[in-house]
Amino acid sequence: MPCGYRPHTGRKPSGRPRHHRPGPAVIWIRDSVRRLTPGLDRDARRRARAWLDDRRTAEAAVRSLRRGQRYAYELRTPDGTWRWTAYPVSALPLSPTGHPPLRSHR
Repeated sequence: MPCGYRPHTGRKPSGRPRHHRPGPAVIWIRDSVRRLTPGLDRDARRRARAWLDDRRTAEAAVRSLRRGQRYAYELRTPDGTWRWTAYPVSALPLSPTGHPPLRSHR
């Protein structure tokens, strides 16, 4: 069964379709954390930068997604916890089983 990864980056695919590769989902998470980092307090900013600088963690996230496991990164701040999650998703049917297809309104 085909599977994909969420979230998508909006980048144009090259080679194999983007939704069959976990890398773009991890890139999206890292880009989102990078954009958030300047507005964080010193301690949270330090932890976010340490996570961003750790390429082994990003590689492990990609491997985890390839094995069919979800990947999540949490960043605790004084104001709350930010959580980014990427997970494999199976292709959904075009219409629910047992229901007739939708018809256009005339």
